[in-house]
Amino acid sequence: MRLACVTQHPVLDQASWATTWPGIGGACFHLITALQRLSISIDFVGPLKDCHAPLARLKAALYDLILKKRYYAWPERSLLRHYARQISRRLSSSQADIVFCPTNARPIAYLDCKQPIVLWTDAPFSALIDFYDYLSNLSRETRNALHHMEAAALSRCARVIYSSEWAAEAAIRDYTLDPSKVKVVHWGANLNGAPTDREVQLMIDNRIFPACKLLFVGMWWERKGGDVTVAIAQQLNDRGFPTELTVIGCESIAGESLPNFVRVAGFLDKSKDGGRKKMEQLLAQSHFLILPSRADCTPLVIAEANAFGVPCLTSDVGGMAALVRDGSNGFKFPKEPNIGEYCDYIIATMRDRESYRRLAWSAFQEYQTRLNWTVAARATRDILADVAADIQHAS
Repeated sequence: MRLACVTQHPVLDQASWATTWPGIGGACFHLITALQRLSISIDFVGPLKDCHAPLARLKAALYDLILKKRYYAWPERSLLRHYARQISRRLSSSQADIVFCPTNARPIAYLDCKQPIVLWTDAPFSALIDFYDYLSNLSRETRNALHHMEAAALSRCARVIYSSEWAAEAAIRDYTLDPSKVKVVHWGANLNGAPTDREVQLMIDNRIFPACKLLFVGMWWERKGGDVTVAIAQQLNDRGFPTELTVIGCESIAGESLPNFVRVAGFLDKSKDGGRKKMEQLLAQSHFLILPSRADCTPLVIAEANAFGVPCLTSDVGGMAALVRDGSNGFKFPKEPNIGEYCDYIIATMRDRESYRRLAWSAFQEYQTRLNWTVAARATRDILADVAADIQHAS
């Protein structure tokens, strides 16, 4: 089995990824390298060049100024057909059996090729419109373009793989997909090397009690619930439970006056030794990853935290249920935050040190058995093998 891996960005060149794409960029990198370790041959089709749209910036400004709506050029058919032409040229010299796109619908929306197409992503755009801020208050033109793009891509796919049941159900519902061609494979942890059993056990044993160390990781302060996290840490301190909160990912937190128990570590680039080591150090010391998101799909940092034996406290939104199993690797709370409920759970768990240790070790077991790229790659390989078998049967 040979794949043509289609992406807008160069999968293996971590230095070239957009700063807003560390998660999906890392996911592509780790999935593809895990597939290669399973002896799957891969031709890389990417990066793709955008076509010049001189009026797009003016059009976006006019929409914003006059109609107070968001307009985007990137889902427009002209750009997507430009992608398709580039991919088609590259495929003409490829011996790939399957076209595999591990990002989103954009590159394959209007791709016509002899090979079956498999898309692997975290959510259809229908689930993100009016859910994520950047996809809210859209112009009708952009909203329609997004739906047409997604529908066109999904209609071309032999299989569609999502990272959560929530996303799969949305795609089946919104685009009337045949459920038999929709699969779910959970994402893994974007780590170049995970700690061993013994190392994780030492990390858990060495965490300081009763003081609580919370870790927040996210580039989008509002969407990820950064303000809620601060409120939780504040109430814990007010209730006499010493708590320190470390924030990773947000270089600056506009308009926020942060208490002295908050430490801002900024953006840590895990592709560089310094950023990776600092991230690992903070994970090893933390009692909980806390992510009370207002909107989210399947944040990779949950698997990364579990790899270090760190349980995760999240809101029950989007695809969180695919990652966090209550009492096993953390706990999910209602989307509308009740600060007291978070605090009650943290205090009750940490006051029973053995209870905390069992939860932390169980979180590590979730990483080892479920939330890693080896498991994800094997499941993906099996899906791709089914597609290859379908080709043989058809011929």
